[in-house]
Order: sequence, then structure tokens, then C-alpha cells
Amino acid sequence: MKKVVKVLMGIVIGLGVVFALELVGNVVFTKYALNHETAANFEERLPEKASMIESISHSIEETAKEIREQYEDYDDSVPMGVIWENSLDRTVNQKVESLTNLSFEAHSESKPKQSEDSELKQDLSRDAWETCNSTLNRELLNGSKKQRIEIVSAKDGSVLKNLATTSEISKLFSDIKTDDWELIFNAPIAKQAKYEYVIYQELNLPSGKKMKEVGRYLTYADQDYVVFKQTFMSLGSPDLYLKVSKDTKSLLNKI
Repeated sequence: MKKVVKVLMGIVIGLGVVFALELVGNVVFTKYALNHETAANFEERLPEKASMIESISHSIEETAKEIREQYEDYDDSVPMGVIWENSLDRTVNQKVESLTNLSFEAHSESKPKQSEDSELKQDLSRDAWETCNSTLNRELLNGSKKQRIEIVSAKDGSVLKNLATTSEISKLFSDIKTDDWELIFNAPIAKQAKYEYVIYQELNLPSGKKMKEVGRYLTYADQDYVVFKQTFMSLGSPDLYLKVSKDTKSLLNKI
């Protein structure tokens, strides 16, 4: 018994040492990322069975690239936490994606793989909508951040109207009642979107406060739903299909 305990303790200590070394390696890699010394091929996909350390390293590369693209005045003042926060988000997404590609052989008799994948994607969509509705939509309703909305023609991209005051934006989101919107997963096929409500917010970026597009709602003349697209640091978030009332549909399509 004592021998077994010693072996188990040795394994635990060994795993701890490996984890510590990998963590130190990732810190070093992060510093390289902040100094523009990462590998050039950011689009390369990891194999399905990539280890967590490979996923984190790869996600740091991609996160560093994304920060350079979206933070216009990128410099070494970008906080380490920004890299890590988005890197870990990306890593979780990668791992979830790899899980959806597994065979689930042990469960193949009781539940088909397609059903497993569908449930997982639905759970991710629910989380994304709950986060969006409790943060972005609340900020638009309460005017807690500096923001504006462009209403754009989805056909030709022309700006048809600007909502620039807190009262205008707050009234819109009070009227459309996003708490009543229902997330749907098998949306009927629609024709081209009619309008896009492009949302801009003032963000505290490392280079200073700047107005950035953070998301957009697409409306359709022939369907009682809207689509939400997260456009700032989306990290692969899915498009969300949301069923709305006929009154809300009419309001959004009448500008």
C-alpha cells in the first residue's frame, strides 16, 4: 500500500513540475507575442488531438495578431491580461470545437454524434446570447457607455440613419424589449437582410478611448427574426438567430 502511495505521489509531483514548466514557457511565449516575434502563419489549424499547451500557445499567437489588427496604435503597453484573457477564450473555443469532432464511440449506441454536436452548439449559443443581452443590450438601454448606432441598408451598405443620443438609443431598446426575444436554432431561410443596426461603443483600449464597432443586428422583411453578429474580438462566436414579435419586426424595419 505504501509503495502505491509513493508511486501516486511521484506522479502528482511529476505532473506539477511539467505544468509549472509549461506555464513558464507560455509566459515567455506571451512576451514574444507582445514584441511581434510570433510565427507568421496564424491561420494554421491545430490537429484535433492537440494538447492544451499547444492550444494555448497557438491561441496566444492568434490573439496577438488580432490585437495588432484591431488596436490601431498597438505598442508594448498592451496589458498582459488582455493577451491572456482572449487567449484562454480562444483556447476554450478550440477545445470545444475539437470535442465536437470526436467520434463519441462510447456513446454511439445511445446518442448519435450529430445530436451531441447540436446540443453543444446550442449551449454555446445560449451562453453567447445571455452574455450579449445582459451586457451590451443593457448598456444600450441604460446609456451607461458612450455609443451610437448606424442604420445601414443591407443591400448597398449606405447609411440611412444615425442614432447618436442616449435618449434615442435608450428608447429604441426600451421599445424592442430584447428580454422577450427567443433564441432559435432552425431558422427558416430568409432572403437578403433589409437593415443592419451597426452598434459602436467607446472602448478603453491600450492606445486610449476609441469608438469601435462591437456588433450588429440584421433585420429581415420576410421573417420574424433578427440575427446578431458580434464583430469586435468575437473569437469565433456564432451568429445568433432571435425570434421577435411582429410589433418588434415592424418597428425595426420602419426607420
